[in-house]
Amino acid sequence: MKFTNEQILNTSQCGIEFELYSKLSEKEVVASLSKALGKKIVVPYEISGFNTTEVKSKPTEKPDAKKFILTPDYSGGPDLRELVTGPLPYAEARLIIIKMFKWITENGWTTDKCGIHLNISFIPELHLLGRWNIMDLDKLRFCLTFDENFIYN
Repeated sequence: MKFTNEQILNTSQCGIEFELYSKLSEKEVVASLSKALGKKIVVPYEISGFNTTEVKSKPTEKPDAKKFILTPDYSGGPDLRELVTGPLPYAEARLIIIKMFKWITENGWTTDKCGIHLNISFIPELHLLGRWNIMDLDKLRFCLTFDENFIYN
């Protein structure tokens, strides 16, 4: 049985990590992102601001579908921030990406040190009534036939 892209995507969950810069203060970023994305934004570290290179404690919370995490990301210098979502259904993740790109355009910027990381998993209980399994994917064929131009477009 052949499945549509929509059927397959509806069995997936996506977690996203956005790296960005903004001149807004930490509190302003949290408030603005929360409003733009319709999610609670949490800073789960005991830190003295984004202009420090030392995080004083481990994360106190983890992201989920209703609560996203904003952390410093020192790979791009002391002012780089990273917003991490929890696992989201594909359709919702797609909307979050669109809203986040709009927010960055209006309130921040990116450089070659920034990235977006997309983590995709497939929900076993929703694998099209048990008739499709990611483990059955022909990995070599997938790699050889993957259309990178489609992604870039």
